[in-house]
Amino acid sequence: MEGDVMLHIMIASSEMSVREAVGQMARAFGHAIVGEAEDAENARMEIDKGWPAVLITDTGSSNLDGMSLLRHIDEQNLPIAAIAVGDCSDPELIRQAMRHGAVDFLPKPINGNELAYALRLAARRLEYVRSSMRLFQRVEKFFADLNGRSPADIMREQADIVRAMRDPQEGRRGAGLGMLRMFARKWHEWFERNGYPYEPCFRRRSDEGVDAYFQRLAELWIARSAALADNNGKLVIKMACGYIQENYGKSFTLTEISERFGMSVSYFSAQFKRTTGYSFIEYVNSVRIRKAKELLLRPNVMIYEVAHEVGFATVQYFNKSFKSAVRMTPNEFRKKLGVY
Repeated sequence: MEGDVMLHIMIASSEMSVREAVGQMARAFGHAIVGEAEDAENARMEIDKGWPAVLITDTGSSNLDGMSLLRHIDEQNLPIAAIAVGDCSDPELIRQAMRHGAVDFLPKPINGNELAYALRLAARRLEYVRSSMRLFQRVEKFFADLNGRSPADIMREQADIVRAMRDPQEGRRGAGLGMLRMFARKWHEWFERNGYPYEPCFRRRSDEGVDAYFQRLAELWIARSAALADNNGKLVIKMACGYIQENYGKSFTLTEISERFGMSVSYFSAQFKRTTGYSFIEYVNSVRIRKAKELLLRPNVMIYEVAHEVGFATVQYFNKSFKSAVRMTPNEFRKKLGVY
């Protein structure tokens, strides 16, 4: 491997021969090709989706404006080392590429030794932006874990990330603005993927304004995800009620039902009470008492048989629960309705 670091490289050229030659040489040096693009639009999409460490872009490609990619990386202050490829007989083209931050300009056809040297230059450049790369990885992990984070954890972690992005010590000076813009785009992609509209575009006016912008994004997600969780919770409780109504005669516990529907006992109990207005035991007993009333209208069915049929473990508990709910014993209920 050339140097001690394996670089993640993206190649942008409309010429397949260039992409294949560069890819073959880079792999031989021990580096990884993480993306290829044959036009500028797809290249920008790939860059914004997940930053490569190095971009090798063709400035003389017929269907690809490589210079626009260099400008994009430069203007967004992205932590990417760029290598330009093109016509070395055009000094203005070389000046533009270097002005936009290219670490080297290679002529075509590309020589392996020259590419190896350019990649070493890129590795040195990346030493200055490792902290920015760490921040990007932290952002990726933030969104990967977002659904499992508590609201307090979301707010705390995001505040730490934004604070680190504002710090001029993190990466090269000026890179923080590009990182903040990328963080905002990641939020917008997250909202879009989850079916929510975009927030207004990110603009840095002050540190306070930056904090307020990202805080609003996090609060918006927390509120909407809470609403989604609440809706899902209500659906689960509705399913649990359906199960109870169909299986009232069986023996089951709160723990068994909560586990069956994928909730902790405490969360299930709270959701159940909030959704139905009853505790779990109150609801189960109400279903069983309602079914017991139907069976008590049959004179040939004994009371202990009714208790067993609707799921009560003992006649005593059935009598006690029935009287608590109906204000009379099962026998009194039958007598009142003339069932003998």
